[in-house]
Amino acid sequence: MLRPVLLLSAALSALTLAACNQQPAQKADVPKTEGVVVAEADDVAPTVEDLPAAAPAALAPAAAPAVKRDYWSDVQQVDRDYGDDAPDYAYDYGDAEPAYWEEEDGSYRYLERLQGGGERWYYYRQGDDSPYFVRDPDYGYAYDGGQLVVLYDSGGRRLDRDAAYGRRDYAGRYLARARDLRRAQTQAKRKQVAAADWRRREQQAEAARREAQARQDRIDDRRDDRRDDRRDDRRDRIEDRQNGGAPPPVIVPPRPDDRGDRGDRGDRGDRGDRGDRGDRGGRGDRTPPAVTPPVVTPPTPRPPTPKPPVAKPAVDPRVAAEARNAEARKAAEARNAATRQAAVAKQAEAKAQREAAAAAQGKQAAEARNLEARKAAEARNAATRQAAVAKQAEAKAQRDAAAAAQSKQTAEARNAEARKAAEARNAATRQAAVAKQAEAKAQRDAAQAEARAKAAEQKAAAGKAARDQKAVPKTEDRPGAAQQ
Repeated sequence: MLRPVLLLSAALSALTLAACNQQPAQKADVPKTEGVVVAEADDVAPTVEDLPAAAPAALAPAAAPAVKRDYWSDVQQVDRDYGDDAPDYAYDYGDAEPAYWEEEDGSYRYLERLQGGGERWYYYRQGDDSPYFVRDPDYGYAYDGGQLVVLYDSGGRRLDRDAAYGRRDYAGRYLARARDLRRAQTQAKRKQVAAADWRRREQQAEAARREAQARQDRIDDRRDDRRDDRRDDRRDRIEDRQNGGAPPPVIVPPRPDDRGDRGDRGDRGDRGDRGDRGDRGGRGDRTPPAVTPPVVTPPTPRPPTPKPPVAKPAVDPRVAAEARNAEARKAAEARNAATRQAAVAKQAEAKAQREAAAAAQGKQAAEARNLEARKAAEARNAATRQAAVAKQAEAKAQRDAAAAAQSKQTAEARNAEARKAAEARNAATRQAAVAKQAEAKAQRDAAQAEARAKAAEQKAAAGKAARDQKAVPKTEDRPGAAQQ
């Protein structure tokens, strides 16, 4: 059975931001429209949870100018401009059948039907392949330059940045889906949507909206009745506690005849016999009138206030579907939260690994410096020992020369000793020069080793700084980063 495609109603429409003096743009060249009626059948698009995974959308900085724009009001105005116009055409895309509108200014929008009667709208500016607004039954996503700018709920209220950060994954999937719709639309065959069929569909959508509103009103009324009953019960319990747990007793005053036959109190002429008040002996003969104590009526228990029976509402399939969708959204949000927590844990683990690697490199550099220092110390010690040996040899040569000079030998012997002493001095001088050269070389080696150690330390510090800079997350991916 052929039924016209589309749609319940457009709660949002395209946001036109073209300049006032801009000339209307020509519509894009696309394949010609076939004269067919769009078949509805089971042509529904996948929900956001079922869309292919995509890169999460980046969250725009809080101080970005686009964040202050009122996308929702702008879209409502453009929605009024579209009015009840039928779509230009529809086309096949996978298992879905999107509908397409285009305005004279070059802006355009797409619509996809969802399971259970929901709708998903995509809005584009002239010449853009990426949308600036996407709306599903639960949220509205505003974009600027591919970044998620603002997240709205289904009633047009702005949500905080934490909520927007939690929907970045779905915002990224919608961006990828919108670009794919745009690419497929330029090559797909058009399917005409008759205006009469569209109007009939709109009438059905309006009836469905009224029925949904009436159903919601009944639910609200039942909730209000239950709230009123609970409030009345609380008020009754408070009054009972204030009255000691039961209503106060009722005191019934005594009747006139219960107080004796005192006659008519209005006739007070008999009181003239009391003129002789000096004789008070007769007072002992007077009998006081009988006084009947007041009659106390026991309290009557207050019967409990009967509660009207609460009719159990019939289960509406659409309400059940909405409940299932709500549960699915909660589960998806829980999965997103778990994914974010896992990503944070992974980042923390990576940071710990980088810090451990940096610490290990620092330890290796310190060990290398210590090794170079030990080598330099050993070289200095060797030079010192060689200098001591040379000094000892020189001292010995001097003693030998002194002994030769003191010898009372012949001139030849003295000359021989003198030659030996000279040779010894020459040898000592050579050894001292060698020792001095060795000491100088040791000092140069120590200076070079110290310079190499310092260069290695500077190189390690530069590498650590570069790694730390790469590890810092971008400001635009952290909620509330711009405020900080």
